[in-house]
Amino acid sequence: MADQQRREQIKTYLRDQFNLSADQIDGMIPGFITSLADHLAKLEAAFADHDLPGVGKAAHTIKGALLNLGLHDCADLAYELEKKGKKQQADEEFERLFTVLRERLRPYLA
Repeated sequence: MADQQRREQIKTYLRDQFNLSADQIDGMIPGFITSLADHLAKLEAAFADHDLPGVGKAAHTIKGALLNLGLHDCADLAYELEKKGKKQQADEEFERLFTVLRERLRPYLA
């Protein structure tokens, strides 16, 4: 999916879910994207530090941001990371979830 299509997906979700005007959405999108980038940076830092509780906490936060944007498939990945981080389960699935989530989010942040 092209970057423009991804942003349109978010805009459509915000319009349909929250009954926002195009102008309201256009004003909100930059802040949402900045916030999402900040949350992802915190998740990446916790992952790099092998801070599993930190990953759980960061994944929980990013999950909420993703749900607010209608990115449910990414929110599901974040939820699985959250559970594994809180249970301190650093297995192969944990690394795969992190990698897939990060790669799925990159186009939204471009």
